[in-house]
Amino acid sequence: MRKRKAGKRAGRLFALAVLAGAVSGCAGQREQRNTEQLAIYLYSDQAREVEICLEDMEENSCTYPEYEEKWNVIARADGRLTNLQDGQEYSCLFLEEDTDRTADLGKGFVVRGEDTGAFLQKTLSEAGLLPAEYNTCILQWLPRMEKNPWNLIILSVETERKTAGFRVTPEPDSVLCVSLAYQGLEEPVEVEEPELEKLRLPRQGFTLVQWRGMELPQA
Repeated sequence: MRKRKAGKRAGRLFALAVLAGAVSGCAGQREQRNTEQLAIYLYSDQAREVEICLEDMEENSCTYPEYEEKWNVIARADGRLTNLQDGQEYSCLFLEEDTDRTADLGKGFVVRGEDTGAFLQKTLSEAGLLPAEYNTCILQWLPRMEKNPWNLIILSVETERKTAGFRVTPEPDSVLCVSLAYQGLEEPVEVEEPELEKLRLPRQGFTLVQWRGMELPQA
């Protein structure tokens, strides 16, 4: 199922709301697999054409804007993306799919459901995401997570100049990848908490930022 193309939007907050509404229709009747989301942000010191090709894309994927063999956009310093397929402007490139991939539950944070929003805002900011980036992530996952009595939240941060699951042309000068996975819990459990370094990625030249989120079956 693919989302219809959207018209121009006025302002960042409206863009976030449009994205949240658009991807909410991605969830239909699917097999019981892990739901994974990916959002890609591009920042370029000068307007440049960027091509992104997804690898091993699932058949039931939902993309926004619509993905046809590749995303081809013009990236700018303020993060605005012009999609060359439809001529419209977007704040990020989005993918949701059901997958057999999973996450290592060895280390994580056990957070009460009602405290999840504040935890994500603080932690994702410390991981290096800007408000426009972590707010989109929170909009997608908080409605599901805060309904659980507790959540086991697994976070990881990578800053190497490589991407997983897609190819980018030209190659970015810097990359920030923030991955989040969670499992709903009825009762808290004891797990070792990881040490997350507070990051402030220098956003110079051509920068790619991505967050991934995954919902794991409830314990």
